[in-house]
Amino acid sequence: MLEAPSIHTLDISSNHIEDPAVLDEILAKMPNLAVLVCKDNDFCLKIENFRKTLIVKIPNLQQINERPVTDEDRRLAEAFMRGRVPAEREEKKAIKLDQAK
Repeated sequence: MLEAPSIHTLDISSNHIEDPAVLDEILAKMPNLAVLVCKDNDFCLKIENFRKTLIVKIPNLQQINERPVTDEDRRLAEAFMRGRVPAEREEKKAIKLDQAK
C-alpha cells in the first residue's frame, strides 16, 4: 500500500526513472496528487500519449511540468482515451458549442 496519500505536489525531475510502470504502481495511487514535475526522466518518453494518459490516470492532477491541466484538457484527454482521435475531435466540437452558449 502507498504510504504517502497526502502528497499534493511531487517533483521527481531528473531522477533517472526509466520504468513507465511508475505511473500505475505509484503516481496513479496518490489520491491527492495535484502537481507533478517529472521532466528529464526516461519513463516520460515511454508512456504513449504521456500528458493525456497522466491526466486520465491521475484524476486530481492540476499541473504537469509547469503546465496547468485545464477542464478542457481533461475533457479532451478523457475523450481521446475513450475513442482516440475521432472522439477527441467530437469533444472539441462539443467544447466549442459549450463556449458559444
